[in-house]
Amino acid sequence: MKPFRCQICGSTSASVCVENIRDWEYGVEGEYSYQQCTNCQSVQLHPFPDLELLEKAYPDTYLAHVDKPLSRGVLFSLLYKINHFALARKLQHKLPANAAVLDVGCGNGALLLQLKDLGAAELNGVDFNQDVCERLQQHGIAAFAGLYLDYPREERSLDAIFMMNYLEHVEHPDRELEKSHKLLKRGGWLVGECPNFDAIDRHLFGRFWGGNHVPRHTFQYSTQRLRAMLETAGFSDVVISQEMNPSVLLISIQNWLQRNRPDLKNNPGLQRGRMRGYTLWMLALLPVNVLFALLGRSGIIQFYARK
Repeated sequence: MKPFRCQICGSTSASVCVENIRDWEYGVEGEYSYQQCTNCQSVQLHPFPDLELLEKAYPDTYLAHVDKPLSRGVLFSLLYKINHFALARKLQHKLPANAAVLDVGCGNGALLLQLKDLGAAELNGVDFNQDVCERLQQHGIAAFAGLYLDYPREERSLDAIFMMNYLEHVEHPDRELEKSHKLLKRGGWLVGECPNFDAIDRHLFGRFWGGNHVPRHTFQYSTQRLRAMLETAGFSDVVISQEMNPSVLLISIQNWLQRNRPDLKNNPGLQRGRMRGYTLWMLALLPVNVLFALLGRSGIIQFYARK
């Protein structure tokens, strides 16, 4: 195994946070750990995957690529509409009329469709999946297939950039934030969410925590670390909130239940990486997650930062 080397500062000194993690959802081979750099305090996956491995880690059945909004039954539709209402309230003073927006890691385009309903006029997306981007282009979304750091866009040309469940997937989060700052107009907003490494459920479930999602989640963030990175990239007015979303808690339970499956890659207990009755369990666990959020230790944190 290659020695640890921090992707952000280059340090080779680190301490182990959690180890013996597997891909309980899609069965990518290998065992991983998260290690914290003793220099910059970043929490990074080890061994760190190369691009070739990461591309293979997203199967054709990967949930964010194949699902369409409102396509998974009544309960999911209800949660989707609640999310849409909450998003509209949070963005009502942040998204100007006829805004130019970018969704980094856009997947199936669900968020961009929401933003269109909220008045965004120019819809842009970035995703490394070529097939996904071709489908989005057919629906009028300017989708770039490739890495965000290679995305060709004029500086100071976007009103808002979204990184929903994205920043934990990248090779160089510091560079991604710096690029976002350059692409935004003055006063523009960066909006995103990611797992919370300080979550109560992370401490409860350890290597089975749903936010691990190895090898796809290459970095983990606490509220303090995330704020520091955003401010270092030049952002101000940083607001980080606890999300009322029990998905990470539920996947933690799911991972624990799948721990003894002999073949995680061909697992009859899961469909598209999720167990049966997933949405119903989401609703059942919502009160628990609300409690975790009130304690400041929810499984997901959301951030807003202005240029």
